[in-house]
Amino acid sequence: MKRPVKKRILGAFEIVKDLAAKGAQGKLYVGKVLEPCFDGLAVGDLVALKVMEVHDDDGERAFRRLKRRTDALVAAAHPGVVRYYGCFDASDESKDQHVIVMELL
Repeated sequence: MKRPVKKRILGAFEIVKDLAAKGAQGKLYVGKVLEPCFDGLAVGDLVALKVMEVHDDDGERAFRRLKRRTDALVAAAHPGVVRYYGCFDASDESKDQHVIVMELL
């Protein structure tokens, strides 16, 4: 008998696949939009989620810097560059995480 698989939820996204890619900044996942949260995304769309663990004491300041950089990338729409939708803070009582939402290629 199979055990039910627990859904992994991160913000407004369900993680549907681990891309087994870990870069210097974080880990990549495929996520499915559960509720609209960024312009250009609809419920059911698939996106790439870059999840970065925060290891400094000032995660709020680090998130503000990440948000500024991500907002600049969102504005720099170009057909030859992966599309950025935005970022969010997924911190909870056990860990601090920042997530960048990008076009899935």
